[in-house]
Amino acid sequence: VGRLKGGALINRLLDLAKHGDPYVKNLVEGILRKVCKPLFSMISRWMFEGDLHDPCGEFFIQEEPNVSLDVLWHEGYSLRGEMIPVVISDSLARTILRTGKSINFLKRCCSVKEWGDFHALSREAEASLQFQQSDGSGGTGSSIEAFVHKVAKRVDSTLMHTLFYSFRCGDHLQAVKRYLLLGQGDFIQQLMDLSGEDLNEKAGVVSAYQLGSTLETAIRSSVVQFDDPEILNCLQVEMMPHTGDEYGWDVFSLNYVVQSPLTCVFTQEAMKKYLRVFNFLWRLKRVEHALSSMWQSMKPSVQFFDRVRNEKSESVTGIKDEVRRCHCVRNEMSQFCMNLQYYIMFEVLEESWTEFEAKIKNASDLDTLILAHETYLNNIVEKAFLGEKSQQLVRQLSLVFDLIMRFQGFSGRTKEILQEASSKRRLRALRAEVETAQGHWGVGGDEAEDGDEADIDCFPERFLYSTRYELDAIIGDYRVLVDGFLKLFSTVPHIDLGSLEQKINLHYDPQYEDN
Repeated sequence: VGRLKGGALINRLLDLAKHGDPYVKNLVEGILRKVCKPLFSMISRWMFEGDLHDPCGEFFIQEEPNVSLDVLWHEGYSLRGEMIPVVISDSLARTILRTGKSINFLKRCCSVKEWGDFHALSREAEASLQFQQSDGSGGTGSSIEAFVHKVAKRVDSTLMHTLFYSFRCGDHLQAVKRYLLLGQGDFIQQLMDLSGEDLNEKAGVVSAYQLGSTLETAIRSSVVQFDDPEILNCLQVEMMPHTGDEYGWDVFSLNYVVQSPLTCVFTQEAMKKYLRVFNFLWRLKRVEHALSSMWQSMKPSVQFFDRVRNEKSESVTGIKDEVRRCHCVRNEMSQFCMNLQYYIMFEVLEESWTEFEAKIKNASDLDTLILAHETYLNNIVEKAFLGEKSQQLVRQLSLVFDLIMRFQGFSGRTKEILQEASSKRRLRALRAEVETAQGHWGVGGDEAEDGDEADIDCFPERFLYSTRYELDAIIGDYRVLVDGFLKLFSTVPHIDLGSLEQKINLHYDPQYEDN
């Protein structure tokens, strides 16, 4: 036996109890009764009161020192494998650990003073938690296992009820889905519209305080204003670390901050995954927002066509074709983003949430709930191209997003030049009317002799060629990038992308500019 103690000592004595000599066997079993008594007493005290009374370091459960309440559930207590008696299975040991841990969690994190009436189970504990000579296994038969599960079920039920009714864990999970996973569309649209001007600035000059004020305005301007203030107070603006070359769009983020005991579910690792998904969805939403703004700015461009002339005062008809092609490219990009967004929002987020909801209803203990939440987040991360196996795919998608933003800049410049040429034409026509009313023909005087002024309304043909050239380059790059994105689907066979591929191919015609 040597220096053995606790569960290790019991395991050694159980081996000795298998001796063939009846005298030795009875002697060892008598010793086992005495040795098992303090162990079962510690188990009873741990499962009824959550007290870890182990002055000699004999128990198979240990408490970790200096653990904060935020991580108490995950890091506060652990099993000592070498101290677990063979009479207690690994699953039974984990149940015993979880039961006492739940009681401590209720007392320390939830401030709950009553977690069940165990007076009726006290006598059952005395009968169940003892060494049983009949089976020679130290009481690991149906009696001790049934007793442990009966106490665990009562404690687990109290803890789950406390989390979901006193601390509204379900409401917070719903809120994170609506805010960080962009499920509340009107709120996200308001936030994007209101913050767009600030986020167009360099990241270094964007004020987090100003964005916080914008967040409050977006809340008051959407249906979110009717949410519980306790939920809304958890929503905050967060600026990610950035370099001098990034813009506000690249570093803006929303965060959802909860306190203990909810931090056992919303762990730091879980919130990092939520942040990754939010950043991806926010960028997709930004691209969609840019395409929508592009349509609004390009729509009135038609009225400028008849007012634009070249150096020979001829109507520039070619620009109509280029603007029409711009509309075709924008529609193509918009369809791509809409199909991608549908896949993410419905086939990934909603399906994962439906599965998660079913697991929540069936979760009987906190460990099961935490595992279901981790599975839920892992499924989202993987299916949304953010997993380790999908890095090549998300990088290709990022290039598509960059090209769309490049196209937005191109269309904006085109509109500005058209507006400028049209404005100059109208100004010159107005001045001609004034000169005519004064008895002169057109724009007279020195202005007529000034070559620069005479060409003030001219639309340079070279701009038409440069516009056509740049648009051709954008169309070519877009075709290559989308084709590359679709070809990479075969590299992620663990993700079902069949419907997304069909929808993209349905609306993607690489020959549309020739048609």
